[in-house]
Amino acid sequence: MKNIALLMLGAVALVSPLQAKAPSEQVSAADPKGIVTAMEFAGYKAVLDTDDDGDPLIKTDFGTGPGFVYFYGCDEETHDKCDAVQFVAGLDREEPMPAHMISRLVNKYRFVAIALDDEGDPWVTWDILTGEGMSTKTFVSALRLYADSLDSVADVVFAEERDKRPVNKTPVTTT
Repeated sequence: MKNIALLMLGAVALVSPLQAKAPSEQVSAADPKGIVTAMEFAGYKAVLDTDDDGDPLIKTDFGTGPGFVYFYGCDEETHDKCDAVQFVAGLDREEPMPAHMISRLVNKYRFVAIALDDEGDPWVTWDILTGEGMSTKTFVSALRLYADSLDSVADVVFAEERDKRPVNKTPVTTT
């Protein structure tokens, strides 16, 4: 009897992930909760909030640290009916990033845009016009491509700082 209970518990554990909220076949910036569901289904944390203007905002992590999904083209009064999203993440450098690095990065990573903030830290963005809807599969592909591109950009952005860090030359002893 105990074995049957364990088998049933195991079966429930296997079925539970499949019962997680599956996204619809289409997503749109007009449906922020649908974007959250698609992101969560793809393995990203996604917390729906609002920005300073009252438009929807998703707080997330793209793998390099905190990130955001901003909503654009929203009705100015009701803050709904948005038609686009923008993935955004900042990379906090120890020293300001030289501006000449931006053109090299945006030429290499096709869809990213990069701007420096007041401290010289790069903010990497990626815009998606969803209009009245796009396939969830395409949205998730774009999300993953952004995260991969952001990771690659971060490697370049922080390479200079990694090269300047002192190497620990303390011998390792074994006992």
